[in-house]
Amino acid sequence: MANETKSTAVEAVGGFFKAVGGFFSGFGTAVVKGDIFVKLSLLWWGAGYVRRKQFVKALIMTALEAAVILFTIFFASRYVPKFGTLGTVKAEMVFNIDTMKNEFNDYDHSFMILLFSLFSFVVWFVAIIVWMRNMANVYKLQLMEENGEHINTFKEDIKLYIGEKFHITLLTLPVLGIVVFTIIPILLLVFVAFTNYDQQHMPPSELFTWVGFSNFITLFGGGGLTATFGYSFVRVLGWTPYALT
Repeated sequence: MANETKSTAVEAVGGFFKAVGGFFSGFGTAVVKGDIFVKLSLLWWGAGYVRRKQFVKALIMTALEAAVILFTIFFASRYVPKFGTLGTVKAEMVFNIDTMKNEFNDYDHSFMILLFSLFSFVVWFVAIIVWMRNMANVYKLQLMEENGEHINTFKEDIKLYIGEKFHITLLTLPVLGIVVFTIIPILLLVFVAFTNYDQQHMPPSELFTWVGFSNFITLFGGGGLTATFGYSFVRVLGWTPYALT
């Protein structure tokens, strides 16, 4: 039973890396062997669909590309440049001579910088995956056209995704929910572990910044091996292989 489980796990991992390799291979093949419209899709995501008269898809991909660009210009550019420091301007009350009132300055909020930078990274990562996948798709359309095969219209694609591929349609929103409400918060907490975020560095009144592995050094050995979490961790780590044998 244990051997079967191990074999299944190995096959799953192997299948995953094979799929990843195939994904990058498909993208590379599209870039190298694609026609001018496929290559143009590197810059304009809808170009390959226009050539194959799939105008609705071309419009959707162009709109998606425009959304990513606008997101980068008007949102991500406000936070990502400050990701390296997590902010340098503390919140202070300053006198506004125009309103004759004390107002907060244009301060940096370390937590918002970290959160929205991380969100931007995830959006860019997804956009890159979509961009690469789009290249493979338009190259596939080129091959279908060269072989005289039927290329689906947008209506036929819609019928496909509410029929044979309905599982993809059904899983789209749940996967997005997992990314937004599970993966991003987990990544955020992982990133916070590498900062000096605590009661003395609590936004927005105070800033926090990166401290590297110093928190982990303190946790596992900063107070002496017998007086830290590291002592318990080492004992459990040493006992676990023995208990499994």
